[in-house]
Formats: sequence, structure tokens, C-alpha cells
Amino acid sequence: MMCGEKWLETGDPFVDIQKLKNDLDRLHRERDSFQQQCAAMAEENIRLVEENNALKTALNEVSDD
Repeated sequence: MMCGEKWLETGDPFVDIQKLKNDLDRLHRERDSFQQQCAAMAEENIRLVEENNALKTALNEVSDD
């Protein structure tokens, strides 16, 4: 049976629907966790870019003196 781009190896032509539902729930939880991690990393990236820009500005002000 195809699921996304991978074959599910069930070993049984009559797949247990509950197993598929459990797998889908697990995949949704993994996706949600990944999205949270990406959001946290994006926020950290923004903070670091802002800090970098502030340091560049401070360095330019010191070197202009």
C-alpha cells in the first residue's frame, strides 16, 4: 500500500485501519513538533540578525571616531 512516497510494509493485504490511524496521528505530532522547532529557530535567527546589525552599527560608530 502506498502512503506518501513510501510503501507501507504491512505483510497483510487487509491493513488494520487503527494502525494506520495511529501512524497518521504520530506523523501529525512529529510534524507539529518540527513546526514548533522551526518557529523557535526562526525567532532566534531574527534575534541574532538584529544583534549582529546592532554590533555592526556600534563598530562603525567607534571606527568613525
